[in-house]
Amino acid sequence: MWTSLAGSTAGPGERDPLDWDVRGALPAKLGAASGVALLFLCEFSALATAQLGNLPVHIEGIVDCGDWLASRQQKTSIALEHYVLGMLNGLAIGADREFWQADGRAIRRDAVYFWIDGYCRSHPTDLLNTAVVRFFTERTRLQ
Repeated sequence: MWTSLAGSTAGPGERDPLDWDVRGALPAKLGAASGVALLFLCEFSALATAQLGNLPVHIEGIVDCGDWLASRQQKTSIALEHYVLGMLNGLAIGADREFWQADGRAIRRDAVYFWIDGYCRSHPTDLLNTAVVRFFTERTRLQ
């Protein structure tokens, strides 16, 4: 069932390009280049700088493990938790690898957060992206 977000002008049997599948269907495969680019950005974002000529450009707003742990302790981590879920889903789609049911072993959100908590306790200055990519890589390694 398709539901228009902006009011459909499509005729019977046609889909308006602004429609969204309310079941959440996504393309089965994004291009390999997209996946490689996403993994590259996530893995190497730990440097958080881009080189433009001889002047480094620093990027603000990146969350580190200390931020994650403080937010979890204060019970204000819902936005970061959703960020982690979105990043894991994006990595799975981009890399064409199953994360949530890897090797037939389902994993729940709480288990993901628990793993991230442990990683961040051991590496409090690492970026949250680094923790997520490490967990994704560990869980999907055998695929």
